[in-house]
Amino acid sequence: MRLPLLVNKSREPGVDRTGDGLFAIVLTTPYILREIWLFVMPGLHVQERRFVGPFVLLTAVAFYTGLAFSFFFVLPFALNFLVSYGVNAGFIPQLSIAQYVGFSLWFLLIFGLIFEVPLAMTLMAKLGWVNAPLLKRYRKWAFLGTFVIAALLTPTPDPFNQCLMALPMYVFYEIGILSAGIFGKKTPQAGTEAQPAEAGVAPAGPGGMSPMAPKPVMASEDAYVGVPNPGNRR
Repeated sequence: MRLPLLVNKSREPGVDRTGDGLFAIVLTTPYILREIWLFVMPGLHVQERRFVGPFVLLTAVAFYTGLAFSFFFVLPFALNFLVSYGVNAGFIPQLSIAQYVGFSLWFLLIFGLIFEVPLAMTLMAKLGWVNAPLLKRYRKWAFLGTFVIAALLTPTPDPFNQCLMALPMYVFYEIGILSAGIFGKKTPQAGTEAQPAEAGVAPAGPGGMSPMAPKPVMASEDAYVGVPNPGNRR
């Protein structure tokens, strides 16, 4: 459905100031994330710095993938649903340029950040901050949290746009669990050396033979000293 955009202000034929700010944030988000990486990197160990570079590249790729997904799939579907709902209710849809640009850029920014969720979870698992069992344990809270966050971030109060944002967010949380289980920090395995079965068993000596415990020496009768019996005294 194609709708003409209205001009309510003299500066709207250009780009609204709110749209300018959001558009700048959308374009510079990969650069901002790179600066955050560079700030965190000095506090990491040498073996942890090796995957910072690939993560910076993957962060930019994931962000712009989220922008493309939102622009070509989510945003047209959401606008078409909202406009069709208003038309069926008997309203005449009239969108201003400022409202359209603000709504679109906000959706683009949020979905770009949603696509960063698996990478953020994988990074925390790689650093040992979380692991897959811990993330699975909080799965139901994550499902509730995605809808709460979507209710706060969606520019409209309707539940349709809330579900459009919450469901992909939870799907990426599940992807993050799988990624954390694959690329997470491995815990050291227990030693494979055999332990004695009982506390009182001595360890094996050289050649795998256990030393024999010394047998008690039985004293002969000549070793005893005769002691007079007090009962025999009168």
